[in-house]
Amino acid sequence: MAVADFNQDGKLDLSISEGILLQTTVQPAPFGINFGNQNVGSTSAPQPASLTNLPTATLTISSVSLAGANPGDFQIASDSCGTSLASAAKCTVAITFSPTAKGLRTASLLFTDNATASPQTIALTGTGLGTAPPAVSVSPSSPTFSSQLVSTPSAPTVITLTNTGDLMLLVNGVVFSGTNTSDFSQTNDCTGGLPGGSSCAINVIFTPGATGTRSAILSIIDNAANSPQAIAVSGNGITDFSVSAATSSASITAGQTATYSLSLSPLGGFNQSVNLTCSGAPATATCTVTPSTVSVSGAAVHVNVAVATIARSHALTPPIGFTMPRDTNYLLIPMLLLLFGIARKINAQRQHRTRFNVLAIVPVPIAAFAALLCIFLTQSSCGSGGTSGGTTGTQAGTYTVSVTATSPSNSAITHTTSLTLVVQ
Repeated sequence: MAVADFNQDGKLDLSISEGILLQTTVQPAPFGINFGNQNVGSTSAPQPASLTNLPTATLTISSVSLAGANPGDFQIASDSCGTSLASAAKCTVAITFSPTAKGLRTASLLFTDNATASPQTIALTGTGLGTAPPAVSVSPSSPTFSSQLVSTPSAPTVITLTNTGDLMLLVNGVVFSGTNTSDFSQTNDCTGGLPGGSSCAINVIFTPGATGTRSAILSIIDNAANSPQAIAVSGNGITDFSVSAATSSASITAGQTATYSLSLSPLGGFNQSVNLTCSGAPATATCTVTPSTVSVSGAAVHVNVAVATIARSHALTPPIGFTMPRDTNYLLIPMLLLLFGIARKINAQRQHRTRFNVLAIVPVPIAAFAALLCIFLTQSSCGSGGTSGGTTGTQAGTYTVSVTATSPSNSAITHTTSLTLVVQ
């Protein structure tokens, strides 16, 4: 492979095994023409394209034509090239753009001649614009805000405005009117014109000035036929309160009292009474909220929660389901053993000729009586297989105590706080 000016035309040529590749001797200009935006059905101003024959020999031109994806959207308005072009001469072709549809339109201008690398091409592009007048679509068409604390701004609700026409939509203003205009505010990016098919956003914020339903009308003023477009906006202003615990967990021994401190704070100008109740305490414990009704207004209000437990104790109790048997013959053997023990003790004292001592035999019947009582009450304590006795008081464990605060004038305003109680 070699590179040189093989035909002496002042241009480098490429020599390969198959032959010599000569550079073309003609030059189209420019490389491409962009007509920009043009309304569908209208015609642009003509744009020039040229073909230059380099100083070699006369160029024979077969045709100047259009080809590509949308050749019908471009027209050859004039052509000075004819059928031949002298050495070192230039001819000009004027092209116009008349889009037949919206969107990007493309084609190519072709010069077909006897030069190397024929045909020479120039890319043509343009964008077709519709002619439908601007029209407005909004979504959502009637936004409703969630309940909001009085004097507290909401998160923005976005209203999307779309130009469904073809021609430019010019938004001149976005304003509120109606009953509670001061409760609503907006920002938007709709200024500067909105081309057909494009959208902009209107961000609406709700800051209720009072409780209850609040409403207004959002009006969009523009050059669409149905201007102004009216959008109803509404929301509900509420007041509320919060509940917080200074300490949410307590660990005590059975028999002690666990105490907690809660704070109730008004929100959004809340000015009502609140009832407090307690639940979830252990079975043998009592839970008390003091005071059980408070007026929440202005500053925070503090209440105390007390969970009183009972100390555990053990006692011998009959087994569960135990009843006195009708047949008490099984007690005869222990009774005989008791009598036998007493008689033996007396006989032993006589054999030793000692003075009879009543106190000496007292332990014997006491022990026997204790054995009989054990059998009668528990049986298991003496190996009969029953339960060993009952346990009273607050059982050890971890409990969740719930304190519920409710507004009596509006039961929907309710807050529940969970407290943890650990009984050792």
